[in-house]
Amino acid sequence: MIHTRTALTTIALAAAVALSAHAAPATKLGDKAKPADVGDAAGGKPVKPQFGEWGVSKEVRGTDGWYLYAFSDPTKKQVLGMIITNMAPESIEKGDLADRLTFRLNGGGQIKLGGNRGVWYMVATEQGGIRQRMMQAPNFKEHPVDRYKRLWEADPTLTLKRYIETDDLLKAVAAKDGGALPGAAPAIVRGAEAVDMDKPLGPQLEHAVMIGDAAMLRELLRHDVDVNAETTRGDTLLTQAVSFGRLDAIDLLLKAGAKVDEPNKRGETPLRLAASRNHLRIARLLLEAEADPDVPDARKRTALAECVDTNRLTMAELLLKHGASPAKAVDIRGRPALHEAASDNHVEMARLLLDAKVDVNAADDRGQTALHVAVEAGHVKMVEALLAAGAKTDIADRYKQTPITTAERRNRFEILDMLRKQAK
Repeated sequence: MIHTRTALTTIALAAAVALSAHAAPATKLGDKAKPADVGDAAGGKPVKPQFGEWGVSKEVRGTDGWYLYAFSDPTKKQVLGMIITNMAPESIEKGDLADRLTFRLNGGGQIKLGGNRGVWYMVATEQGGIRQRMMQAPNFKEHPVDRYKRLWEADPTLTLKRYIETDDLLKAVAAKDGGALPGAAPAIVRGAEAVDMDKPLGPQLEHAVMIGDAAMLRELLRHDVDVNAETTRGDTLLTQAVSFGRLDAIDLLLKAGAKVDEPNKRGETPLRLAASRNHLRIARLLLEAEADPDVPDARKRTALAECVDTNRLTMAELLLKHGASPAKAVDIRGRPALHEAASDNHVEMARLLLDAKVDVNAADDRGQTALHVAVEAGHVKMVEALLAAGAKTDIADRYKQTPITTAERRNRFEILDMLRKQAK
């Protein structure tokens, strides 16, 4: 038996299961969109999951944020490994069939399965404590992806998550280790690190947050510990949990009294970090705990400013719905958020800000409006969006340049026609 640990933020399950169905043809999928975030699937209406085949693998991407990937051996007609996760991988690399399977999560950590001709079964808690063991898995006569497709076609309301939680085939695998699948009770607790009362609790608390060991963290929080203490890395426990994507740890810390807006030594609040890493579920949890979306970091950037800079529309929309102020979302040069969107030609982000009633004619420290910026850069679609929102063509900056004179100077003839028509 082999045991390994690594810090991952997903529920991952790899199980080798025998399969009598035909082998997957060696066709390669094109670019694959990440699954929708939980609860974001078309207003709750049934949406077709994405089924695919990739080399000797089959996969399904659910509409509820879940992903199932199964790696097969075409010569033996067996499924050698299966991964179930609620985070889409950036890449999956396959080696010599049973000898290697590498699973990279968002460019970060990796899991490798390999070795002899034995059967690999790997489980992970949602908090990230990974264990790997040699064992014999149940024999399945139907590929788990094919089975879900068949059941979904009969009932389009069957989400992948519900299939994972309720299907007898997958429950049989979960039963091998006390419940590894979402919805199984209890979630894997065996293997959690024990609290050592003979050692200082602070470092153990930090360690439990870092590796995402909810059982250990829950036990530590029963004792007299400071949930707002600074870690050895200069984080708060909450900003550390956000950095590692530990949703359960964040929930436990908030319930134990962690300050939701307390920054780390770099001036980053938990919400600002969640925005920079595009952790939507974590951001929702923090906002529900009344995090202030307008608290800036040490560079005076709010969470919304970060989203505008990186063009993260869904996160920006979430922040705006919870009261984030576009007027306070300035870039590192102090320019309004709309200027940042105009400079980078992020038209949909600009429309989102305009819908939030941002001042389309607000000027920066040089007296330039977002229209000046878009004209200077030659962004035709952005100019169209700004003009449609009421951008003025005759505002002069401190250099006495209007958007029209800027277009003339830069030979932006198409834009110049648009501006002159607007000015009439």
